[in-house]
Amino acid sequence: MRRSLIDSRYLDAVVWLVIAVLARRIVTSALHGNPFTVATSDRNRRLSIVILVGGGLTELIRIGAAYALFHSVFPSSTYIGLIQETFSFW
Repeated sequence: MRRSLIDSRYLDAVVWLVIAVLARRIVTSALHGNPFTVATSDRNRRLSIVILVGGGLTELIRIGAAYALFHSVFPSSTYIGLIQETFSFW
């Protein structure tokens, strides 16, 4: 089965990798110095933005793919999958 480059699983992996790198930088800088600095605050803000934007983007791509798949199989039917969707990233 051929997978698309814009796949929720690939995007999830990239987002988790970025989160891990940013979190490691925060912990490393806090261990080697004062954890209550402006730089640490900026790193925390950057990490939270990545979490919110990355999580929302992966969910939108996943829901859009489910919608497109449903309409490719049942073109004349209505899509009610959003009621049954669960958010995997959040």
